[in-house]
Amino acid sequence: MLEIIVIIFLSKRIGKIVRPKGHKVSKYIVTMILLWLSLEFLIVAIAFKVTGDLMSAMPFGLIGAAIGGYLGHKLAVDAVDLTLEKS
Repeated sequence: MLEIIVIIFLSKRIGKIVRPKGHKVSKYIVTMILLWLSLEFLIVAIAFKVTGDLMSAMPFGLIGAAIGGYLGHKLAVDAVDLTLEKS
């Protein structure tokens, strides 16, 4: 449940960052969610392989989720401002 709240918060924040730059907000939000989920599952799979226990591997998924959320936010912050190029 907490992850959903954080995803919604980051999505709104990405929208506020990207919209004035002239980019499609949905593209950046979908990218952030895909990064979040893929890194979360990847790190859980790696931790499961190392520990051999799924319940011990689950907390490591939060690290992957945090990295994915950060990378999605970083992509939005580093996006080129298209409104300057049109002028």
